[in-house]
Amino acid sequence: MSVGARSSKNGSSPLMIWRSYFGLTTPSRYACSRSEGWYFSRLLRMSVVIAGSPCFDPNSVDLCVVAKVVAKRISEWIQCNTMNIVLPPESLADLVAAVNDQLTPSEHRLARAVLEDPTIVAFGTVADFARLVGVSRPTVVRFARTLGFEGYSELQAHTQARLAHTITRPSERIRTRSPAASKVRIELLAALEQLFQHLTDERTELLVAPIVSARTVFVCSGETSKAGAHVLSSGLKMLGKDVVSVEDHWAGGQLAHAAPGDTAVVFDFHRYRRRTFDAMTYLKSQGVAVVAITDGALSPYAAMADGWCDVTVPAMGPFDSSVPAVAAAEILVAGVSSAMGSEAVFSIDRTEAVWDATSTFLD
Repeated sequence: MSVGARSSKNGSSPLMIWRSYFGLTTPSRYACSRSEGWYFSRLLRMSVVIAGSPCFDPNSVDLCVVAKVVAKRISEWIQCNTMNIVLPPESLADLVAAVNDQLTPSEHRLARAVLEDPTIVAFGTVADFARLVGVSRPTVVRFARTLGFEGYSELQAHTQARLAHTITRPSERIRTRSPAASKVRIELLAALEQLFQHLTDERTELLVAPIVSARTVFVCSGETSKAGAHVLSSGLKMLGKDVVSVEDHWAGGQLAHAAPGDTAVVFDFHRYRRRTFDAMTYLKSQGVAVVAITDGALSPYAAMADGWCDVTVPAMGPFDSSVPAVAAAEILVAGVSSAMGSEAVFSIDRTEAVWDATSTFLD
């Protein structure tokens, strides 16, 4: 038996113990006994690089005892220092979005798999990843290089760094709440938590900047994503921005004067509307900056956008929820208001004066 595959007397492997400390629920088909030596070597490297734990001689101690020690130290370190982890500048979703239109069908399958479960790459070999998705090993390596990495090992290191930061996120723990909580409530809270994790201050500033500087802001949406688009349009108009809410029946006339210096914001999710996509494609061709509120790196809007926001849209009965998109719109409006400063204050004061003069409200 190889050193890496040794287990304790009760039959638990180092990999099983490590996973139990972090509550990882990756299906057992992703684990491979042949790879336990590889998994454990990565565990020891993490103990040195991340947790500062000492190097152990695997030939002199029970590997499962070591696994418990290392897992405990990593767990304690993450709980105390998660906010201090230096993350790679771009998430895996960002990297996939940047090359989405260049990916082959096989690479699309790899992208979808790793975005749904990053542990496949973080704790698996090239062979493991290729076998799980049903592609060749060279395809996996080409996929890593398409994303901008030198090879699979660099992609793996990037994914591990991201995973270390997210492993104790509330959005992970929320999925294990008491069954008494309704499924709708759990999914909606998880979607909002994912949104807040994605919309960091830096990303929000990136999305807000072209809206603030725009001469005209075009707001487009699909039928089921109109709520978020309406909130954004209404808020920006209150702040004094020139906003055009693009409508299917009048899109030609509305888009005719689009030019560089304008910005288009699109809200659209899976089962993307063809007319909405065509309108955004045209605006992009006219030099208009594009901001996309969409559902992930594989969305067709992510590849064309100058900045995009990843929104999870849970099902609410027979329909998709509008809440996450509305929340994203409200965050953008707040960011634009802050960036505009006194200009926004002046616009709102002027609107309030008109409301007072026309007795708009009953009170």
